[in-house]
Amino acid sequence: MLKVYDPRGCKEGTWRLQDIKDHLIWCEENYEVIKNTDAALILTEWNKLRNLDFDKYDEH
Repeated sequence: MLKVYDPRGCKEGTWRLQDIKDHLIWCEENYEVIKNTDAALILTEWNKLRNLDFDKYDEH
């Protein structure tokens, strides 16, 4: 399963990624996307995502 957070691209991404829609979870909040994951890939320069507190969801 792949979690995705993109408030601006959700509408277009939904139809562009139609072929893999059963493998996607569209998240509404930036921390929701990193909760209970093994890895995170950030592909943006948005200031909102530059200083995420990954320790907030550290399970160790």
